[in-house]
Amino acid sequence: MKAVFHLAALPWIVALAAAPMTARAQDEPPFEVTLDMDNDGRMDRAAIAADPDSGLADLSIYLAAGEGKLDPSRKPDFVKRR
Repeated sequence: MKAVFHLAALPWIVALAAAPMTARAQDEPPFEVTLDMDNDGRMDRAAIAADPDSGLADLSIYLAAGEGKLDPSRKPDFVKRR
């Protein structure tokens, strides 16, 4: 049952990434959510970062990223650019 809720969140993450966003403050951190997307027992992370000038957003998915602070030098496993 828990996996169903995690899988149900994925379409919402993609929909939020595709939706136009209003301009935001430059120092505001991106929207992040952690869940086990690939059902391997390790927490994955999806981050949506909006560009305040264009109002568009990028979706980055990090597999097995954990729940702690994300290493800024780590490249995402999947990226969906505007």
